[in-house]
Amino acid sequence: MSNKPYDLEERLVNFAADAALFCKGIPNDFTGQYYGHQLLRSAGSSAQLLLKTDY
Repeated sequence: MSNKPYDLEERLVNFAADAALFCKGIPNDFTGQYYGHQLLRSAGSSAQLLLKTDY
């Protein structure tokens, strides 16, 4: 990682990891699975999209 004071890439990767850990605690019912999967997809895509750009 670079030495930028505001490293967006690192923050988004950490957010995706935190979201994954949070989803482990969501109940394993239909609603929990639905929203848990959506949260994982959304959190992970933010970091992936940033990596594809020339930011």
